[in-house]
Amino acid sequence: MIIHTIDKSSIGDIHTMFNASMLLVLNKAFPNAEIIFYAEAIHLEIVRTRIKENEKISFQTISLVSTKEGGRAKRVFSMVKKLKEDRFFFKSIFKKAKTEDLIFLCSAAAMPFYIFRKLATKFSVPVVATLHGELEYVFYNNNHREKYIGKIYKKILLTKSNNFYYLLLNKIAKRELVNSQLLKENQIIEIEHPYIFHTYSQQDNYLLNKNLLAGNVGALSIRKSAHLIYKLAELVYKEINNGNIVIKSIGYMEEDAIPYRNSLVVDGYDLNKKNKYLERNVFEKKVSELDYALFFYNEKQYIYRASGAMLDVIKFNKPIMALKHPYFDKVFDIAGNIGYLFDNLEDMSQKLKNIL
Repeated sequence: MIIHTIDKSSIGDIHTMFNASMLLVLNKAFPNAEIIFYAEAIHLEIVRTRIKENEKISFQTISLVSTKEGGRAKRVFSMVKKLKEDRFFFKSIFKKAKTEDLIFLCSAAAMPFYIFRKLATKFSVPVVATLHGELEYVFYNNNHREKYIGKIYKKILLTKSNNFYYLLLNKIAKRELVNSQLLKENQIIEIEHPYIFHTYSQQDNYLLNKNLLAGNVGALSIRKSAHLIYKLAELVYKEINNGNIVIKSIGYMEEDAIPYRNSLVVDGYDLNKKNKYLERNVFEKKVSELDYALFFYNEKQYIYRASGAMLDVIKFNKPIMALKHPYFDKVFDIAGNIGYLFDNLEDMSQKLKNIL
């Protein structure tokens, strides 16, 4: 048996923790299977370093065409070229796979995913495709781009064929998907987001800093309601000005959050200007320095996503402060007392003050 494991969208360090963890999960679930991981060169090498040497897992580099360079005409041309290359690649995998094999799609953008889904109807090999955060746009979308992606995903989910299954990375979304009638229960596999925890030695020191350092972890964006960090900072502005509390954001800032900026938060605006994400080692160092990790998801967000940032926080033994949310309710039920859940920002700000 061969498991063809594909990531057709991730470049560099993005999603490397998930892909490395997922390869280990597949190896554990199918110990006798050969696993081939197909990904962009730099991404592939980072994944390779995250897992121990394993003779059952091999790696093959694939090319990813950039669609973000040049003017509009060049980008359209690049997109068409990319989709043609994606179709050719996917078809080659389907053709080489035998009925006893498995094709596992780690990640693909919406249109390549649609092409992949349509091709799967012509072959009998079993397929498992991971559903990531863009699934959310089927149900909630705030702009033309999100609405467009949501329509594509709806077409993907409504495409019928045997031996095609969807992997969800949390255990709260399945019921919503089944109730929506887009998928049947037997089409869904649900697991908690896999993660490699053994790479960090535990620290027991509480309140590492002379001041209280609390921060948003991951992208600062409206889709995570992370822009509320600026409102939180306003509620503790006296403590910030006195040097008792530092509020920061660790990671890239998306453009939609920029209008909410204020000088009270140490944020990732400089990263935004450079259009880049933090390197993983820098990101992990900054997370390890926090006293508390802050999350602001509202009840509609992250129902169909898994929070890799939350797992990063748990890895570094950081207590969580979050607004009440079904995802965190479940995590706290399973993990126990790992922080605080709040009804509103005012309660969160008061807890920060009380800790001083």
